Amino acid sequence: MSRKTQRYTDWKDAAARHIQTCKVLELYLKDTSKPNTLDSCKKNMYYLVGYIIECSINYAIYWYIAYPEYEDIKNLTINKNTCDVTYAFTKGKDDTAALEKHKGETIFQIVHHEIQKNIAFFGTKTINHEHLESFVSELEKDEKLKIMFENWKPEIRYFCPIEIEVPILIKLFELSKKVNMACLNITK
Repeated sequence: MSRKTQRYTDWKDAAARHIQTCKVLELYLKDTSKPNTLDSCKKNMYYLVGYIIECSINYAIYWYIAYPEYEDIKNLTINKNTCDVTYAFTKGKDDTAALEKHKGETIFQIVHHEIQKNIAFFGTKTINHEHLESFVSELEKDEKLKIMFENWKPEIRYFCPIEIEVPILIKLFELSKKVNMACLNITK
């Protein structure tokens, strides 16, 4: 059955699909007999790993603000929830003005792929889950890992500004699975 709306639970499903795809890419990257496609596999895996984190965090954010499960996610606008956390789902030319109204408040960024900000806030200030704390502390311990995470953005599907090292990518993938597990555990 098809539907015309996106529900926040779709992010949970997308994260699960991305994890499965990355498992296959990881096996492929470890197979040294296929060096010709190594670069494109690294870039695709890096792209999907970022989306594992983003989809997991977005799913947990919508759950956290008690968003109705069957309502279209695009219906969320700047508002305050019961925990007095400001969040935003903005689009179009009104983004800057809408966000400016809440300057100084914490805002979840759903549309603009601000996974670095969302995980920093959600992982350390809102719900102090051990896997999210572990993710943040692992980034602090490993400079290459931190650089890889901080440089993730959707545009890497076209252009990747950093060199992708397979061991660091695999470590980021392992951490993305921890973030996913944390978000699933938070929402139980």
